[in-house]
Amino acid sequence: MEFFYCPPHDISKEILTFIGEEAYHIVKVLKHKRGDKIIAVDGQGMEYNVRIISSSPTLVQGKIVKKRRKPREPLTKITLAQAIPKGSRMEFCIEKVTEIGVARIIPITTRRSIVTPAEEGNKVERWRRIAKAAMKQSGRAILPIVEEVQNFKDAVELIPHYDLSLIAWEKEGKRGIKEIINETPRSKILNPHFHTVLLFVGPEGGFTQGEVDLVLDKGALPISLGMRRLRSETAGILFTSLLLHELGDL
Repeated sequence: MEFFYCPPHDISKEILTFIGEEAYHIVKVLKHKRGDKIIAVDGQGMEYNVRIISSSPTLVQGKIVKKRRKPREPLTKITLAQAIPKGSRMEFCIEKVTEIGVARIIPITTRRSIVTPAEEGNKVERWRRIAKAAMKQSGRAILPIVEEVQNFKDAVELIPHYDLSLIAWEKEGKRGIKEIINETPRSKILNPHFHTVLLFVGPEGGFTQGEVDLVLDKGALPISLGMRRLRSETAGILFTSLLLHELGDL
């Protein structure tokens, strides 16, 4: 089933309006016409059954037949602070963690990062488009926020604003997600008001000891993602998946 994105500012009480690329996709690519029924999401958790009442390649309007809060969104609000891998691997990571259920993505640069903020800053809009496409493909109604590129130290300052912060670290040994969850009070895990989690994933060369110490001093916990060395983007995808699985929210 195809899902279409309509931002909240283009939705009124009864009418929903698609403009630009989304309208073109509806009319020219999928050949929808007046009277057809389609499904739209607003990126903030709502899903709409819509009947098309007017259409052109640049603007499509539909009457809202039914709306509902999307049931398939995780209660756990995950922010992934992902060190930017080289090439197009960040695009792949953003696509997959969006499909899995992440709520926010912070591209970060670290001491051992090969890329720089100046090199990657102009890619943010493309990353946001990839997240939007992945949201629609996976049937989600929440559009993950893709932040501007940040320095690692700036991202660390966010730790106090989260209920749980974790850093993937190859020197941690055998303590993984399951152990962390088992050690956390069940009242904190089960209460939906305590489902904000920040995950840190480093570059190919890993975090420096100083970076790890900085995160731990702020209250984050180190975890292992297993015995094998993973690419940075693979670690981000696995980290997100393991956490949601252990919380029963995948």
